[in-house]
Amino acid sequence: MGIYTALTECLYRADLYLPFRSSRCNLYRWLTLGRLRFTESPLPPPLHAELMDYAHKIYLTSCERTAESIQELRVSAANIEACLADILEVEKQCYPEGNRIDAESLRLRFADFNKKQALCFLYYRDGRPVAYTLGTYLEFYSPFEYGFELGLHPHYGEFSAFYMENISVVPDEQGAWLSARAVIHIWMEAQQQGYVAVLGHALMDQRVHVLTRKMGFRTIMRRASFLGERARVALVYGRFPNA
Repeated sequence: MGIYTALTECLYRADLYLPFRSSRCNLYRWLTLGRLRFTESPLPPPLHAELMDYAHKIYLTSCERTAESIQELRVSAANIEACLADILEVEKQCYPEGNRIDAESLRLRFADFNKKQALCFLYYRDGRPVAYTLGTYLEFYSPFEYGFELGLHPHYGEFSAFYMENISVVPDEQGAWLSARAVIHIWMEAQQQGYVAVLGHALMDQRVHVLTRKMGFRTIMRRASFLGERARVALVYGRFPNA
């Protein structure tokens, strides 16, 4: 581990420790010197109840349309080892080498030391893995790696916001009801788990970005690169009603 990597890891861990001591010093604001600004400031209002109802109807319809062809499996600490190969197979079909999550990183999402367990769902067609979703609490993701906008976000340090890390559907299944089912299910489940809001980075004007906008999510920041790759990416945000 290089000196820079070790230093940033120490700063990140120290920043996570402070909220547990009922204190917080937003070091990311100082590190960015105020250069990062959210497009929506202050943050958008909660999602409309009507849009939540609409999303629920879309989800039910997507489940009906895919009930006979798609099987769903909830991934947990108890079965992550058995599911690793299938998740990595979806990653292989969706992303180029170098942009894929690895087995050890997946295991860390379900480790006992995590404040909250990750949410993860695997989808199969005829026994073949065709999609998976993954996410956990916002603070799990180091702003040094995933962008200082996470550390600057008002929910950072509250352990109340859910970050959609990955919504992956293999190419030959995209554009169908499965995509809607996968996206809506994970953030509905996040609400059931007590999270007050959902955030996630999504490729601009691509399927996840378009779908979340239809559900009422707002783009609060845009960037020209993400995780070392040149790509137009939006940070989307939605806060649940009455949260």
